[in-house]
Amino acid sequence: MHDFLIGAAASAVTGFMLWLFLPRGAVLHKQPLTHNPYTRDLVYDTWKITNESAVAVRLRSVQYYDAHTHSHPDGPWLDLTDDREDDTDRMYVRLDDEVLEMARLDARKPWPKIVVPPGDTLTVKVPLLTDVLIKYRRAGWSGMSERREVKLRGGS
Repeated sequence: MHDFLIGAAASAVTGFMLWLFLPRGAVLHKQPLTHNPYTRDLVYDTWKITNESAVAVRLRSVQYYDAHTHSHPDGPWLDLTDDREDDTDRMYVRLDDEVLEMARLDARKPWPKIVVPPGDTLTVKVPLLTDVLIKYRRAGWSGMSERREVKLRGGS
């Protein structure tokens, strides 16, 4: 009985120490934006993506899929670039923090170099019959093997 209690105590202490020192997972939460905050008009194609974790999130890629990309030679999922956002005002991904968004646009940083701090949000406009896939992981070395994604469907 004595050995059992020592083993149980050692396991409990080890589990608590791992829980205490290992970083928690990264979570991006999607929520539809139903009203324009400035004009109070109804909005059907815009989403808010919030980093609800206590750790920063690094975006791995932002890709889109629609009827025009289905037969594209590079595959049905194409990377969303700033050039694509400027050509058509139908789809975009923006950081809600103005300083981070201006720095991203000025430096012409691709999405895989963007880090979203805890509590910050992205606004994503997804038109009808279009899908947007945001792949992300925990920022830093601890998230190297982590792979997560958020998929948004236009019109839903």
